[in-house]
Amino acid sequence: MAPLHARVGVSEDKPSSDPDGFLITPPLLLSLQRLAGNRAVSALIREAGRTTGGGHTEGAGELVVQATRKKYPTTHAPGPTAQGEFETFADQVSKLIDTANTELTDLSFVKSWVDTPPGTRILYFQNKWKKHAAKPTTSTALLAAAAGYAIESQVTQLMMTQGMTRPYIVQDPQGGTRPDIVVKASDGTEGWIDLTSQEEAARSHILKKNPSWLTHVNVPFVEENWYPTVDFVALATMAGFGKVPKAKKARKEQAESAGIVARMERQEAERARRTIAEEYRGAGKGGFGLAYGFTDSELKKVLYFAGINLYTPTKPPKGAKARGYELWKSKQ
Repeated sequence: MAPLHARVGVSEDKPSSDPDGFLITPPLLLSLQRLAGNRAVSALIREAGRTTGGGHTEGAGELVVQATRKKYPTTHAPGPTAQGEFETFADQVSKLIDTANTELTDLSFVKSWVDTPPGTRILYFQNKWKKHAAKPTTSTALLAAAAGYAIESQVTQLMMTQGMTRPYIVQDPQGGTRPDIVVKASDGTEGWIDLTSQEEAARSHILKKNPSWLTHVNVPFVEENWYPTVDFVALATMAGFGKVPKAKKARKEQAESAGIVARMERQEAERARRTIAEEYRGAGKGGFGLAYGFTDSELKKVLYFAGINLYTPTKPPKGAKARGYELWKSKQ
């Protein structure tokens, strides 16, 4: 989460020592919250965003956190016109991520965010937040993951209400991979944009895509548009939702959270096994491998993970199941 401090009342052409400005620190925010409520805190943070030039300042400076665009070089460079179209579109998406972040950090998402049926990601996150607000915990990994999916859903909904500069498709399957956003340039080429978390962007999440996003002849523009990590403990405290747990209790909650994460991972793996087996039975070996772009070696590993052994009578290679699961996840 971005540091909750900025100078208010100081324009960009004034020195930071200007006496008309003052520094917003966490203690000041907490005091203001107790005196005037969350709305006043949110208004003050938005004002800081206006006057310090942070984030995108268009639209009355209502943005708090600036999302970061991370570009990747492709083997086929875009033409000048297409490059400009991709850049303009990607900047629009970045601003909408900023808007979603603002709505998250000022807690307006609790009432204003609504899923587009049949989606449930926003409702899931709202319920997670309500539990956290009722009993703040330092174990917020699941909450943060839910927030990420909710932000992505909110951004795609905001895109539908905006005048986006180019035609686009969301969650469009592309030969075994699925970009979050596919934007069409006027020359017929495409830009692929991945909405992801700060942590995933730091790990160069796109480079793990299989097949690679960077080698498509018709895709000269690829980037990650990432949203910052939110400190939900600090957010709940700032909003006045109880005290942060003590160290011993926090360790217990972290252990419980780790157990929940492990259980969810096991459930996800079991769902993957069932899906693979069902699709394999329906399409056959050739059809299944072709649909996902697996090589023969990769296909055997994926099927072995799902309990279908094509290695007989030879012995499967070491780590075949784990590698098969990784290959399967890379296509999702």
